[in-house]
Amino acid sequence: MTSASEWPTPLIDRRCNVNLTLTTALILYAILLCPGPSFATMGSNSANYTLTLINGCSVDSSAASTFFGTYPVNFSALFGVNAGSIEVNCNTGTIYRVGMDHGLNNTLPGPPAMKSPADPNLIYYFILVNGVDFGDSGLNAIDGSYIESNPATAIDGVGTSSPTSYYLTADIGLVPTVGFPSGTYTDTVTFTVAW
Repeated sequence: MTSASEWPTPLIDRRCNVNLTLTTALILYAILLCPGPSFATMGSNSANYTLTLINGCSVDSSAASTFFGTYPVNFSALFGVNAGSIEVNCNTGTIYRVGMDHGLNNTLPGPPAMKSPADPNLIYYFILVNGVDFGDSGLNAIDGSYIESNPATAIDGVGTSSPTSYYLTADIGLVPTVGFPSGTYTDTVTFTVAW
């Protein structure tokens, strides 16, 4: 017989190569001998789950946030400046149109404009897709506030369930910029997709 001073002595199960103390062995033994509760009666019911899928689109303009560059204050008009890209993703067969507003600084219908905090004058610019002006009329064509005379000023397409990229360029300063002070001129435009 083993004296109490030798407890807990590891029991070695050579088949599983597991070291068990006497306490662990007793707990496992009790679990195996005591079955769980038994229920005499049961009831059941079912739940219905429904998922509705509709055609949809998204536009990602994060790649369109672009630094146009640094130029002297007396620069003449700039053409074809990289303006990044936008990406449109729609379900297959979904007809869509992407429009762009006229930005934060130009409160009148027309092209967007960049502004410096130090100067109230605006530097107007035009965003182009494949060389075609993509301006305010593109967004107005979506919300119905403008009768689209030239559908090319908005991006029209049909979804493929894969992202479609549109590469943008900018024409900057077509209105004379003589007398503009040095500084950083910025603007924010919003792209909207409708389907």
